[in-house]
Amino acid sequence: MKKIFKNSLSFIVSLTTMFLILIASFSLFLDRIILNEKTYMKVLEKDKIYEQVESYIYENIEYLLMESNISEDTLNDVISKEEIEEVLCDYVYYTVGFMKSGSGEIEPLNKTIYEERINDKINAYLRENKMYVSTEFSENLDEFKANILNIISSSLQIIDLNALSNSNGIKAIAKLSSLISGVKFFAMIVLAIVLLSLIQFIIWSKKRRARRYAWIGYSFVSAGMIIFLIGLSGYLSGFYKHIAIGVEHLRNAIVAIMQGYLLNFTYIGLASIALGLLFMFVYWKHLFKVYSNSSRVSNKAV
Repeated sequence: MKKIFKNSLSFIVSLTTMFLILIASFSLFLDRIILNEKTYMKVLEKDKIYEQVESYIYENIEYLLMESNISEDTLNDVISKEEIEEVLCDYVYYTVGFMKSGSGEIEPLNKTIYEERINDKINAYLRENKMYVSTEFSENLDEFKANILNIISSSLQIIDLNALSNSNGIKAIAKLSSLISGVKFFAMIVLAIVLLSLIQFIIWSKKRRARRYAWIGYSFVSAGMIIFLIGLSGYLSGFYKHIAIGVEHLRNAIVAIMQGYLLNFTYIGLASIALGLLFMFVYWKHLFKVYSNSSRVSNKAV
C-alpha cells in the first residue's frame, strides 16, 4: 500500500514537473528565439530580403512609370538598398523592444525624405522635357506621386506597426510576452522544478532511492518529447510554405523565420530529452548493478 502511495505521489509530482518544464522551455524559446533581434537579422541577411524588397519596389515603380509614359529611369535612386536595410533593421529592433518591454510604441515610418525625392525627380523630368502642367495634369500627377510613395512605404512596412502598437490587444500581448520571457519568471519556474525534484528525493529517501532519478528523468523526457514532436512535425509538414501571401519577399521571410522557430523548438526538446536521459541513466546504472549482484549470488548458490 505504501509503495502504491509513493508511486502515485511521484507520478503527480512528475506530471507537474513536466508541465513546468514545458512552461520553462516556452519562456526560454520566447526570450532567446522569438524576442531575439538576431533571429530576424539573420533571416534578412541570409535570405537577401533587402535585395528582394529593393527589386520589388523598383519593379512596381517601373511598371507605374511605363503605364504613365514616363521614362523608366526617372526615379532611379529614389531609395537605396542601404536605406531599406536601415528601415527594416530599425523595425526589427523597435518591434522586438516593444514586445520585450510591453510599453511604449513602435515609431512610425518617416516618409518625408522619399516624398521629397519623388517630387524633385518628377519635377526635374518635367523641366527636362519642357512639359506643361495643367490643373488636370497636376491632379493626376499628385495621384501618381502618391502611388509611388505608397509603393515604397507599403514595401517597407506592410503592416502599420505604429497603429498596431497602440491597440489595446497588442499592448496586452506585449505585456504578457514581456512577463513570460522575463528572467524573474524563468527563474521562478526553474526554482519550482528544483523544489519538485527535491520532493522526489524526499519521497524516495529510504528505500529504492534510485527511483527518484527515474521520476525526474521521466518529467524531462516527457516534456522534451512533446516539444520535439511539435517542432519536428511542424518543420517536416512545411505548412508555413503554403501561406497565401502575394508579396514574395514577405512570404520568403515568413517561411525562413518559421523554419528557424520550429528547428530551435526541436533543439530545445532534444536538450530536455538528453537531460532526462542523464537522470534515467543513474537509475539504469543502479538496476544494472542490482542485476549483476543478484546474478553473482545465483551463480554462487549453484
